[in-house]
Parts: sequence; structure tokens; C-alpha cells
Amino acid sequence: MEKNGAGAVAVFGPRDLPGPQAAAFASRLRDRLRELRPSAVYVGGAEGADAAGFDVARAVGIPVVVFVPWKDGYRLFGRFRVSFGGSSVVKTGWGSIVAPPWPEDYWDVAVTVYPALRDREEGVRALMHRNVAVLKGLPPEFPPPTLAFYYGGGRGGPGTRHALAVAEYLRVPAVDLSLG
Repeated sequence: MEKNGAGAVAVFGPRDLPGPQAAAFASRLRDRLRELRPSAVYVGGAEGADAAGFDVARAVGIPVVVFVPWKDGYRLFGRFRVSFGGSSVVKTGWGSIVAPPWPEDYWDVAVTVYPALRDREEGVRALMHRNVAVLKGLPPEFPPPTLAFYYGGGRGGPGTRHALAVAEYLRVPAVDLSLG
């Protein structure tokens, strides 16, 4: 598939995305990726909208970059038998896995956003800063994202706030694909 060289796109969204919503999100994302032909798609997780972003990008033929905490790299999506011993970039036939060495406590705070356990806002902030740091600190071979897609669903929940905050920090537009 010919790429337009206009940079990459990031995909954000809730992990608890039900089947029908996930299918609609994937369909809209597929149309946008075919239209834009970005050089890469960045996803930050293994469930919900992130998983849809991964599957769609692979189906469309766009390289995927997945960000994971190194301790979870070996079980990402339950499909990739990859293990990390620290900071690493693993290149495969379908894309790359980027696994920075985030402190354990920092990641533990970040994951409280899905589901919210104690302090939802703190979880959103931690997750936002983690993703911003990773996206801004990518190796030179990875272009910076120029657009973000997310699934808001009209809920205004932590997934939506996280996506909008990351997009604002990166100074890129964010498009809610739950709106049709």
C-alpha cells in the first residue's frame, strides 16, 4: 500500500469497548486509514479501541507500533511470543513493539484509569504523560503522529479525556470515530 509520507496516526480508546461499538469503530477507522495512508499507526494497548486499531492497521497494510510496559510485552494480545528484558524496540514483519522501561509504580498508577480503581483523574494524568513521553521520545525511524483517532462514545469518560489530553500535548487534532 502506498504511503503518503504525512506522518503517523495514534489510536486511543477505552479497553471496555463492546463488540458492536468495536466493529463500528474499526469500520470507520479502516475507511480513514485507507484515505490517509499514514506511514505508521501507534496504539497503546491490547484491548478495545487499541486492539481494533491494531487489527485494522494490519489489515490495511500499515506498519503498527505498539507501546507496552516491558513486563507485559510477552503476552500482548495473547498472540506475540515476545519478551522484554528492559528498554527495547522489536521489529517484526507487521511493525514494531516499543517497550520503554517505565517504573513499576508509574505503570501501576497509569492502569488505574481502566477500570478506575481509586483516583480516576490521577490515572488519566499518568497514562497521558506516559503516552506523551513515549510518542515524543520515539527513535528517529518512527515519524511523529500528526493525527489522533479515538472512541469517545459520548461518554466523556477517562478514555475520552485521555485521548484529548494526549492530542493537545502533541498539538495534533483528535477525531472521535464514535460519531459516525
